[in-house]
Amino acid sequence: MKENPVDSEALKFHLCSLQRNVIELLGKISDLMYQTSVAVGSDEASQKYIKFQQEIVQASRNVQDLKLKLAIVAPMKAGKSTIINAIIGQPLLPSRNAAMTMLPTEILLNAKLKEPVLILSSQFLSTFEQTWLALRHSITESGIEPILEQTNQYPHLAKLIQTIFFQENFALLAKASGCKAVNQTLTHLNDISRLCHLITPQIEPLESLTDFPRLHTPFWRTSQKIVQPEQLGNLVIVDTPGPNEAGTHRLAAVVEQQLQKSSMVLIVLDFTQLKTQAAEQIKEEVQKAIELRGKENLYVLINKVDQRREGDMTPEQVRRFVASELGIGDADDTERVFEISARFAFAAANFFMELQQHPRIAVTKLQTARPLAQEVFGVDWEEDLEDATVEELQQKAQKLWKKSSFAPFLETAIDALIERAAPRCMKSALNISNSRLLQLCNEARSLPSSVTKPAKRFRSEARSIAEDLILIDLWRKSLIELEEIKPLLHEQIREDLEIIKNKTLVNLEKYFFYEEYQRASVITRYATSFFVKLNNLERFPQAHIVQRFGRWLLSRLQFAPTGVVYLKTPEEAEKFYDYALNYTKEKLDNLIEVSSQDISIKLEQKRQELQNRLEEEISKFSKKVRDYFQNNFSSNSSSPNIFIKPDGIKIWGSQFRTEIESVEKYQKKQVKAWGRLSLIKMNRTTAVKYAVSLSELSEQVNQLIEQRGERLKQRANEYLEQEFKIDMENLFKELIQL
Repeated sequence: MKENPVDSEALKFHLCSLQRNVIELLGKISDLMYQTSVAVGSDEASQKYIKFQQEIVQASRNVQDLKLKLAIVAPMKAGKSTIINAIIGQPLLPSRNAAMTMLPTEILLNAKLKEPVLILSSQFLSTFEQTWLALRHSITESGIEPILEQTNQYPHLAKLIQTIFFQENFALLAKASGCKAVNQTLTHLNDISRLCHLITPQIEPLESLTDFPRLHTPFWRTSQKIVQPEQLGNLVIVDTPGPNEAGTHRLAAVVEQQLQKSSMVLIVLDFTQLKTQAAEQIKEEVQKAIELRGKENLYVLINKVDQRREGDMTPEQVRRFVASELGIGDADDTERVFEISARFAFAAANFFMELQQHPRIAVTKLQTARPLAQEVFGVDWEEDLEDATVEELQQKAQKLWKKSSFAPFLETAIDALIERAAPRCMKSALNISNSRLLQLCNEARSLPSSVTKPAKRFRSEARSIAEDLILIDLWRKSLIELEEIKPLLHEQIREDLEIIKNKTLVNLEKYFFYEEYQRASVITRYATSFFVKLNNLERFPQAHIVQRFGRWLLSRLQFAPTGVVYLKTPEEAEKFYDYALNYTKEKLDNLIEVSSQDISIKLEQKRQELQNRLEEEISKFSKKVRDYFQNNFSSNSSSPNIFIKPDGIKIWGSQFRTEIESVEKYQKKQVKAWGRLSLIKMNRTTAVKYAVSLSELSEQVNQLIEQRGERLKQRANEYLEQEFKIDMENLFKELIQL
């Protein structure tokens, strides 16, 4: 995995500087919330501001670690765990037909890892050790049979109950590595939590836990995407229980805490159950989080659309429904609503992941082949799998992945959040603080000025930093566009050079053919032109006979384009060689000049497009920033000029290499005359002449084209890196310092 090449040192420096500013500001706001909790009269109001302080402290921790936390919430069995597994490409999170998830789990996508690692803190292990002992005590007192009867709706817990009864100590390591070990550990922990909720709810571990499992994992798109360096932040996905999974009719308190700690929220809804009570409960709780963080921090997944049937809601109707239910109606908002099939996506992604890890594996050894075959082959999947090849399964997996519609979600949401984790993390923290400061200011009548005045000042500082973050994001986007221009530019240069090479060599061949043709006799030139015409005959029935005669006649006249020019002396050969090179050089210089101008025009168009987008975005800023942009960017940004002078590269000079060859000549001798006709006898003679080869000249021309091409690419990159890019960096530095 390569680091993103678009991040300049200046961008990193300003991002780190903003990080310090945000942390400092959040510290001031946290102190203010504490002062406010002391200043208010009632206990209820005091607790409210203590809660606000805790939210600000958590947001500050996220900024300190540059962790962009994305909480995923869903009703029971909406496919949340399958979605996360599809993102990762491995079955790390446990999934069953019955309710599964009880424990919130943090998933950190780390492209540098080779295998997943699950980490459990000492506080977490200690809590579960006590839970294990409490469960064992309860099972021992009640007996196994009554407990099995009590938990008969969860038959998968029967084995765990027996294990707890016979095993005194809780045996679990602080670290689990590998897909199988991670899945087994999380399954074990979730089953313990659910069993505890069923038979000993008074000591449920969820209420006492302050730390939860942390899963560090690679993901199957690692080799396909460029990911931000670590110092620019990390995306952390938080798997949370649903309403029924937490065992209540609303989200458990621990889930509410996870939402408060998260910067963003991803709601998963079941397409087949869009209007159920569980969906309503999700909407009610998530709406609180969105009001705090802003609608731009909400994403919605509609899962199980593979079950759509005739008469069901269309994609457009689903979007309108979601927009209405969640209070998002703008076009930009609905772009964060995705329809997917997590089941299809996971089957394909899991197959791709295994194939990446074992590229030469046989079908019979592929563990992911059977679940993939069940999705793509239908009722006869077992028989079809026996005859399938790896290549066929790859094609089927590609089609299934496309049908899952998962790629747009990954590209628009997950990949984008990974790339922009740091600024999004800071912006979310500022949104939270601004929301709480606004609430404080609205209650100013009952609060002293020592509280309200700093609140207004801090809101102004937060807005200023938020604008800087937007500028940082615009800066980053512009650098990314510059990086995207480079490969397009290189491809354009490559195509242009190929055209130039072909045109130059064609001219050279024509030139040589012309030189040889002029040296031929009149009858030979006539026969040659006649032969060319014969070759173009298509409709003439006996064309092939005439063409065959023409070729025989031409061979008897001993003339064909050989690609070699013969001259009498070395001086003539060298003169001709230099003349031919200069002829080609002139043609090449003209073509290079046209290509340079074309590339300059394309660069200017890209530059203008980028500038127009920046003007549109910066028009939303304050007048001071807008004026500075117009005065310091539009006028100072020069149009690209990458024209290469013909004298810039020289390889010309006398490089003639003589080749002495024996050349057969024919001497005419009249034998007998019959009226106007004469018989001619051709006597062969041998002469030594000097040859100039087309292959040598072609090699010289190709060498020149390659050198000119490299120089053209170098000059274009110099413009992008040393002129336009530096102008943009200086502009954004000044904007941020305004």
